[in-house]
Amino acid sequence: MNSSTIVTVSVQDAWKDGVSMEAIRAVQLKFEKVANSIPGVLFFRFGNNEDKRVNAITEVYANADAFLSFLDTVQAEGGPLPELFAVADQVPGSVLIQAPQSELNKLADVVAAFNATVFVVPESSSM
Repeated sequence: MNSSTIVTVSVQDAWKDGVSMEAIRAVQLKFEKVANSIPGVLFFRFGNNEDKRVNAITEVYANADAFLSFLDTVQAEGGPLPELFAVADQVPGSVLIQAPQSELNKLADVVAAFNATVFVVPESSSM
């Protein structure tokens, strides 16, 4: 694995009123299935706080291309992203992306679409 291309993403979602934990978990399982099917998805995990009705997602990709492939799949017709947005809203300011500048350059449209905050990681940074 080339650590100089790794992209990490974190997001928080707030659950919509009336949405059950079971409904949230059902959508999360669909995301996890997609993540497990995409080469270059190194780590993908949801953490849930049922009392506060929020979840956090931690994602690690081998490179920007793997992240883009994941996004293409979840956004495609029948993909789980529209389902997620039906049960939860992204917490404003919670989309964080860390990567070397060369990988961030490939993600400009994603950064704009999700109003992400980016953090540049030195190319030589290790795990």
